[in-house]
Amino acid sequence: MTVLLEVVRGAKTKPENARREKALVQLLVPGAPFGDQHCRGLGDAVFALMATKSGAVLTTNGGDHGPLTAALGKRVEKL
Repeated sequence: MTVLLEVVRGAKTKPENARREKALVQLLVPGAPFGDQHCRGLGDAVFALMATKSGAVLTTNGGDHGPLTAALGKRVEKL
């Protein structure tokens, strides 16, 4: 999780990365409330987290998914 946070912090060029950073930080705080807004903020990070090591995230958006999956040792397949 902290690896994803580092990737997101390094790519703050999009507003969605600021929302994603807030959501990831919230997940790292034990017992912190995590609501709908945080879930939406995670966005593409969910695909990276949930993908299996032997599988791939299939997407047309490799620019956003690529760094997140690579940080976790996973891969992206572009459509």
